[in-house]
Amino acid sequence: MIKQDLSVWNVDDESRFDISLQEINECPICHFSLRPEIKSGHFIWNEDRFHYSIYLACFCTKCRQMFLAKDTGTCYRENLGYPDLEQLIPVTPSTEPFSDALSALSPTFVNTYNQAQFAEAQGLTEICGIGYRRALEFLVKDYLIHLSPDEEDTIKAEFLGASIKRINNDRIKVLAERSTWIGNDETHYVRKHEDFDYTDMKRFIIAMVRYIESELSFEEALSIPPK
Repeated sequence: MIKQDLSVWNVDDESRFDISLQEINECPICHFSLRPEIKSGHFIWNEDRFHYSIYLACFCTKCRQMFLAKDTGTCYRENLGYPDLEQLIPVTPSTEPFSDALSALSPTFVNTYNQAQFAEAQGLTEICGIGYRRALEFLVKDYLIHLSPDEEDTIKAEFLGASIKRINNDRIKVLAERSTWIGNDETHYVRKHEDFDYTDMKRFIIAMVRYIESELSFEEALSIPPK
């Protein structure tokens, strides 16, 4: 962990002192790797006078926007403990790149997945998993409707588990099934798969996407007539 020494203002008595903070190495808005310019820093005691917060006004020289960094720490016997970087505001999530073909196949999947990413980027980790689970359902059903358009109404109305059983590609089927198990844990009080969470579900969903995108590319190639 790289540290940097900064001078900050104490808002209570307007005194100024130096403190060592965790270095910021990426802009939360444009996600460019850099060391932002620190325009100002302010130290604030919590009401218990045992914990404290430091707010930094940061300027990104790449996208030329300002963002706020919040560090928090604890005082031990009148010595300020090393603070931890707690939050960057605002945060623009790094959205997953989806192909035009997949976006056309399931636009609701893409929108829902990106919204879940935004929730995750804001620290809403208790609810983003539900969003990824919803995105998964649209991906599976839209993929199946694409393959069997005459069964659209049935596929839309049935449970996700029944839809997954329709999938002929074993790799996609396993990824969809396991993603659903993890996604259900994100919505229930008791988790059945404690060693897995929404981050694993995301990996499995993206693996599904790559297989489906490959199939769509194959369909496109197959549609080209010989000359």
